[in-house]
Amino acid sequence: MYGDPHHLNTTSIWQEVEAFVLMNPNLPTFCMGDLNNIMHLNEKIGPNPANAARIRN
Repeated sequence: MYGDPHHLNTTSIWQEVEAFVLMNPNLPTFCMGDLNNIMHLNEKIGPNPANAARIRN
């Protein structure tokens, strides 16, 4: 999967992933790719601060 680089569809992408996992609880799930998301504030490199609300979501 490829995450939205402008974060316009990030929420809907993660909702689709969540829905797939919940609808298929007996299937193994492996997700990898360029998701353009960070999990922790300390992962952000660059001049702009990390978006804490996006990380929480």
